[in-house]
Parts: sequence; structure tokens; C-alpha cells
Amino acid sequence: FRGILFQALLERFGIVISVSIGSVIFGLIHVVNESFTFFALLNIILAGVLLSMMYIRTRSLWLPISFHFFWNLGQATILNNYVSGIYFDIPVSTLNLYDLPVWLFGGYFGIEAGFITTFLLIVMIPILPKFTDVSPQMSAYYFKQRYEESKLREKKAA
Repeated sequence: FRGILFQALLERFGIVISVSIGSVIFGLIHVVNESFTFFALLNIILAGVLLSMMYIRTRSLWLPISFHFFWNLGQATILNNYVSGIYFDIPVSTLNLYDLPVWLFGGYFGIEAGFITTFLLIVMIPILPKFTDVSPQMSAYYFKQRYEESKLREKKAA
């Protein structure tokens, strides 16, 4: 999502529209998973916002991809839980979150459908900019790219 779709949207529509469209599509992709709920959709859209912000802040796919990977891995292994309605059976613990209150821990969809995830995402989204920044190398790369593109547009206009 952030590698191709989001970057294409970002070039054409800017940050707010790109984050909104990309996050909604990211959420809707999960509709086909078992035990899907409206709460799951809300949380996955919020996660899409967070992952998009990670890309925007760092201008690198490494942070959102690794965050998403370790989020899913942690659910499947440490929490011994469903990941977006799929059970992977690779636990390293004996936790059993799907027997806890569904509204809080998401039931058989996984923790992504619970209020605890809503709370975490709402807290993480405004905090993220304080702990992430664009690397100097990526800033230089994007500056050079924009500069070269502007030179091409000038030649085309002339």
C-alpha cells in the first residue's frame, strides 16, 4: 500500500486525501477475513493512518513494513492470538485473548478488533512525529529527485 498506491496518491492529491484513501482501502481489504467487525474496520483504518504517517515522516518503507510485520508476528506468537481473523498456530505463550471480552480484545478477529487497539492507535498517531524524522540521505534523495523533475518540466515547457 505505501510502496506504490500511497506514493501515487501522494503525488497527485497531497497528504490528507492520500492518507484517507489509502487507509480506507487498507481497511476494506480486510473485510473478507473471518470474524470481521466494524470495530476491526475502524482500527485497521487507524492503523493505515499510522503506517502512512510512518512513511511520510521517514520517507522510507522500512518503518511501516517492519512495524506491520512485528505487529502481526507479536499477535501470532507472543499473544497467541488471531491476526485479522487468521490463526497461524505459532505460539510462544499460552495466552488466550479470544476468550476475554470481545469489545476489548477483539475475539476471533484478533486484537485489531478490540478497543485496546483503538486506544493504542489514538495514542500513537499524535506521538509518532516526536520520535520519527526523515533521514538526511532520504531528504537529499528526494530533493535531488524533485530538482531533476523540475528541470524536465522546464525543458518541456520551453
